[in-house]
Amino acid sequence: MKSALFRKPALVGLDIQPGKIRLVQLAIFKSHYRIDRIARRDLPVGVFRDGVICDWGGLQQELAAFVSVCDLTSAAAAVSLPSHLVRTDHIQVPTGLSRQEKEAAIWGAIKADASHPKAALSIDFVELPADDSGYSSVFFAVAQEAYLTKLIDCMKRAGLFPKIIDIDRYATLRAASFARQAQLSDGTSALLHLCDGTASLIIFNADDILFHQQWLLDEHLINETVQRYLDFYSTMHPASSVQRLLFCGSPLHYGCLREMRVNGQSIFIESVDLASQMHVATHVNDEDFHTFNFDYLLACGLALRELTPW
Repeated sequence: MKSALFRKPALVGLDIQPGKIRLVQLAIFKSHYRIDRIARRDLPVGVFRDGVICDWGGLQQELAAFVSVCDLTSAAAAVSLPSHLVRTDHIQVPTGLSRQEKEAAIWGAIKADASHPKAALSIDFVELPADDSGYSSVFFAVAQEAYLTKLIDCMKRAGLFPKIIDIDRYATLRAASFARQAQLSDGTSALLHLCDGTASLIIFNADDILFHQQWLLDEHLINETVQRYLDFYSTMHPASSVQRLLFCGSPLHYGCLREMRVNGQSIFIESVDLASQMHVATHVNDEDFHTFNFDYLLACGLALRELTPW
């Protein structure tokens, strides 16, 4: 079975996290994206263990109730896998290869350190534009087939149509780029996203994500922890200097940030506000979104799957 990574977009973003489900439904209205539905539901303890879903029956029951309350039966939805369950990489292949030949090349690149047999893995990929060298770059994602199948089956049994399986860090970055209303093509940037007691730092350029780290949030150590990871990245990639830090989180946590320095130079810190770029339908109670829009960043990024190259 092929995974649904990188396929065409859905306009319902479903963010399933330990302790909570969040949903954003978008519609295109006068060349803008409009929020037609926004909702969240608590998940009972025990559905997740160590950051992965372990009680699929419990999740299905909660998700089915959520779908019913939101009147979304049979709706197409985009959901994400956590980054630690997906391996991504690039390989160079001769131009003109068939899909089967590209898959064989990908498997050849991963089999040396794959801990699962080929049949247990789901592979999806996109071929990036080729140059005059006769070779093109293929970006691929590999995940465990069993986990992916359980997620898709759970969504179907709950009444949804799982149209896209994305990767959380790419969906998060997609929403942040949309909120900023600019494609960051000049150099290297970082995104700090704080949500549900977890911090996520993504360092990226116009072509790809270069570094990703996630950790449990200690609000007293936000500045020190981010600076430590920036220093680590700078040491590992001395030719790629982070020029700006985008922040998406509560104003309280934004106030914890102080001057950041990379290679002795101060970097610009910019707060990203998703709510300022989203129209909200008149029938939607938007108070929760405008107050806690940073909590819905991943759900919005999933619903915006077609908007940017990420």
